[in-house]
Amino acid sequence: MPALSHLSRKDRQLLAAQTLVTDAPSGTVILRKGEQSDAAYFIISGRAVAGQDEEEGYRLLSVMQPGDFFGEIAALTGSPRTANVLADEDSTLLQIPSTTLKALTKDPAFYRLFNDKMSERLTRSLVVGRSGMGGLNQRALQELRTPEPETTTGIKAFEGI
Repeated sequence: MPALSHLSRKDRQLLAAQTLVTDAPSGTVILRKGEQSDAAYFIISGRAVAGQDEEEGYRLLSVMQPGDFFGEIAALTGSPRTANVLADEDSTLLQIPSTTLKALTKDPAFYRLFNDKMSERLTRSLVVGRSGMGGLNQRALQELRTPEPETTTGIKAFEGI
């Protein structure tokens, strides 16, 4: 996984010893908005989508591919989850406990990776918030980070969460 390839041998051993590889069949709710959790996830294979309910309907926040990660803010801060995350296709995930995540953020390259991701998400939130949601095309925003999804199953699957 490119996002973790720069880690030292010691950090890779830490990951191997303290993480869990888990399968999430298509349609599986991985995270629910408001839940407490002490783990973050890296996508090894498959695809996941993040979204949340809003007054105007359900808003797709991001489509995540292999190498992407999610859940790190809640894992590091203990705050509730800010979005639902669903496996949009059969996926394999690396679940990383918060204690391991905190240890890995001491690595400058890993810290930079997390910092870049948080900056990107904050920028996206500010742009969407400023527009009142009406002026921006959600698909165009999504393309800022990820390729356009092949299907809309992720959005449909969120209905009823």
